[in-house]
Amino acid sequence: MFKVPSVGDSRQVYYFRSGAAASKLAPSDLPLELLSDSRVFHVTGIFPSLSIQNCQTLQSPLRRAKKSGLIVSLDVNYRSVLWDREDARAVLHDLIKYVDIVFGDLEELNLLLDADAENVIDVLCAVIDLGPQEVILKQAELGATAMIDNQVWRQEIIEACVADTVGAGDAFVAGYLSGLLVGLPGQLRLKRAVACGALACQDLGDWEGALSRIELEKLLSSLPVRSLNEIRPPWSGFKIVPLVVIDEAEHVMPLMDALEAGGISIIEIGLRTPVALNAIRMAVNRGSFTVAAGAL
Repeated sequence: MFKVPSVGDSRQVYYFRSGAAASKLAPSDLPLELLSDSRVFHVTGIFPSLSIQNCQTLQSPLRRAKKSGLIVSLDVNYRSVLWDREDARAVLHDLIKYVDIVFGDLEELNLLLDADAENVIDVLCAVIDLGPQEVILKQAELGATAMIDNQVWRQEIIEACVADTVGAGDAFVAGYLSGLLVGLPGQLRLKRAVACGALACQDLGDWEGALSRIELEKLLSSLPVRSLNEIRPPWSGFKIVPLVVIDEAEHVMPLMDALEAGGISIIEIGLRTPVALNAIRMAVNRGSFTVAAGAL
């Protein structure tokens, strides 16, 4: 690896991987017995991109990990200088059946889908449909969004003095998986991941900004909300709008009371019966709702 010293926002890294020792690995070279004492098996898209032999070699530990009940995680880590999108998609699609957790940016997740979608929620749901239980979208300066246990979580970035962004993605994944290993719930794993990614940017080098677990936990507990926003509920960043269908007049007021008590301020009332028109007037007059009307 050859890295040009950073100038402003410019980052240039050159990798010389052709013919590297890692591209010659065979299944017999891998100490698979180590998996018996492991809980997570992590792989990135870099390894299979190095050679056809690596694609075949990777099958053995993946099968062993899955059979042994390990959590398998994949960081797509697509590098166009190593292979084209078609080859990458074909190989990664073959691997995804083993994977429980997927990490990637929007372009990388779209690579898995053979799509070019921009809606974050649609992309997360589509990747979940491929088989993984968790999908973690890395969004650089925007933080991260994840679908974990059928809930969507959003985590803002920590403001950092950026010296070098190389290694931030790996630090992000390390933060998430380390949180998994110590039993943190999904939203706090995402919080730790974003913190580790930001810390990695503050030092020159891939790992020099890494903290010990004790130092990291102390930092996370001391950060004010303005610097590290708490995990938001699943509807953060977008609106889930209840569609209200009312057939009986006597249901209008109890329903309005329940919605207001639940903190719902935006509703759509379906125009299926004449009662709906009265419901719209009542909701508007109440002053606590933003109301849209739609035909069913």
